[in-house]
Amino acid sequence: MFQNSYAKINLFLDVLSCRYDNYHNIITLFSEINLCDQINTYLTEDGKITVLSDVSKISGNRNIVFKIAEFIKNKYGIKQGISITIKKRIPLGAGLGGGSSNAAVCLRILNQLCELELSEEKLRDIGTKFGSDINFFLTGGIAIGRNKGDSIEQIVPKIADKKSTLKIKLENILLVNPGIEISSHEAYSLVKLNKVNKNKFERILNAVKSNDLKEVASNLYNKLEDGLFKKYPLLKTIKNQLLEFSASGALLSGSGATLFGIFENREDLVYAKERFSNKGYWTFITRCEYPLPSNANLYIAR
Repeated sequence: MFQNSYAKINLFLDVLSCRYDNYHNIITLFSEINLCDQINTYLTEDGKITVLSDVSKISGNRNIVFKIAEFIKNKYGIKQGISITIKKRIPLGAGLGGGSSNAAVCLRILNQLCELELSEEKLRDIGTKFGSDINFFLTGGIAIGRNKGDSIEQIVPKIADKKSTLKIKLENILLVNPGIEISSHEAYSLVKLNKVNKNKFERILNAVKSNDLKEVASNLYNKLEDGLFKKYPLLKTIKNQLLEFSASGALLSGSGATLFGIFENREDLVYAKERFSNKGYWTFITRCEYPLPSNANLYIAR
């Protein structure tokens, strides 16, 4: 079974407090974007779990996808083997949620292939065991993440339904990654807890709900930036360059090292992309547009 596994950006991320389990309580605003890995999963007769990828680092049993497949196989007594192939397009350690997205897709596929009929609540319970962002990818669209990021309140659904009233179409987003891999643990270890930016969160949330793209761009916020910018000054330089190249707003996504800029016009975006690409940085032009029509062909990364 083939399925795309979509990345995300964080339009807002505030760190509220430390938790007893060595995580942090946060409030964040997730948005899926049209950048994806491609995952192919099928059952085999050999009883083994195999994970293969065009990126050798995540092949074998080191991938979160392997751990979820192993959990499902053992928990529910699956006799068949599970073969998973991942074609990577989302950079590793980039703050775009590639691993968590792969894990969420793996959960959904195995639920279907193995005919487990697990409820959404049960899928979320399993997802929480393996990563804070997995529950967002089980939900998709645009959503608030609370607690350690695993308590999800959907704001704009991924696919339109009769209850859908809010819409957002945020185009001309440029992703830039200089090739630095940053773990979530490293990023959060550098954060300094101080005043919570509650008003700024309310402003960007209202901007999303009213589809006010200029207001979204002007209220981007990520508390992890300060610590990471001090350790990796290049990231701050890239953010400043995005703004110099006429981005209306720019931000480090999640724990980095990907930054994104939101542009008002395509010409400025293309110019910025060329400048960063010439430096040898990974770049990708993306957008978030939700909800999608119920019969939409979902985005495919090229």
